[in-house]
Amino acid sequence: MTGDEAGVALITGAGTINGIGHAIGHALLRRGLRIIVTDVSFKPSHVAALEDLKKEFGLDSIRWLEADLNNSKVAADLVEEAWSQYGKVDYVINNAALRDPCKVLDATEEIFDEIFRVNLRAPVFIALAAAQKMSKSGGGRILNVGSQFGRVVGDDVFFYGMSKAAILYATRALAEQFAAANVQINSISPGPIATNPLGDRGVRNIGDLFTAPVEHQRTVKLENWNQDKAALLPSGKIGTAEEIARVAEFILLDAPDFMIGADLLIDGGYVLR
Repeated sequence: MTGDEAGVALITGAGTINGIGHAIGHALLRRGLRIIVTDVSFKPSHVAALEDLKKEFGLDSIRWLEADLNNSKVAADLVEEAWSQYGKVDYVINNAALRDPCKVLDATEEIFDEIFRVNLRAPVFIALAAAQKMSKSGGGRILNVGSQFGRVVGDDVFFYGMSKAAILYATRALAEQFAAANVQINSISPGPIATNPLGDRGVRNIGDLFTAPVEHQRTVKLENWNQDKAALLPSGKIGTAEEIARVAEFILLDAPDFMIGADLLIDGGYVLR
């Protein structure tokens, strides 16, 4: 599709240069779509990367919006604001998430509320609002990004895993509701991926992983994190954001309409151990 007929995709949590959201956006741009990316904030390096994409794919190929999904009003208004950018949205990718390290016995209401506002409330109501608009304009596709921790228990992901399990149920319930309106809603559950789990925005401090004052130390810690996760997988290798993006691209653009309420697990065999 080209020109005004080109599809439009809204991707939340896509401001991280090496993250899954950014990789999905790049994949969709290569397929000729226009994209709207959101994040809490965009650093100069992020803006520069987005400007480079505009140069590569066209000045009107990408727009970005700052949106703190911890704020319920922002989340509620995001769909309308996204629609106003290009006059339509054909695809929505709910990728934004918070991961706060929390063991069962360390649980607090504050951590619970913050994680569930971003990881469950925001994507549910974004999907609901988007699906209602799509159902009036011929249909569309929505993809929720879950996690392998929606299926298995992790050491310090009590609320994070709980929120991801809930998003899988929400995906199925929403998919059943809007299937007759030609809105296909599915999810993917990535496993350990070779990205900075903080999204390099410093939104969350995962243990002491990224507290080092020296950038070299921070890089070493990230490499150690990747190596530790790789050791948990049968292949001994963790995935990449680009691998997840290829699966997302398939679901959004190539999967049959008969794919409804499905979750694709891409975890390198993590749940097998």
